[in-house]
Amino acid sequence: MSISKKTYHELQRLGIENQDARFVLPNAVESEIVVTANFREWRHIAELRGSPEAQWEIRKIAIEILEILKKHAPTVFEDLEIDETNSVIRKKPTVQ
Repeated sequence: MSISKKTYHELQRLGIENQDARFVLPNAVESEIVVTANFREWRHIAELRGSPEAQWEIRKIAIEILEILKKHAPTVFEDLEIDETNSVIRKKPTVQ
């Protein structure tokens, strides 16, 4: 435990974000969850958690979720696109 804590503090000192440095702590284990939401909420989740500001790991999950949603309800999510190069979700520009 003390080695993990020391390593965590060293990563912080090196400028690693806390959310990423936590992976050296014992609580950084895989979790399985079940989530239900309506389409409006899934869109909100995709936009929020797929944005460049979101932590990389949650962004990856948001992209995987959006890929599934686009297969099952393409018209509902057609304006959300996955930028594979930057691993983010963006809203397509609206044509006026």
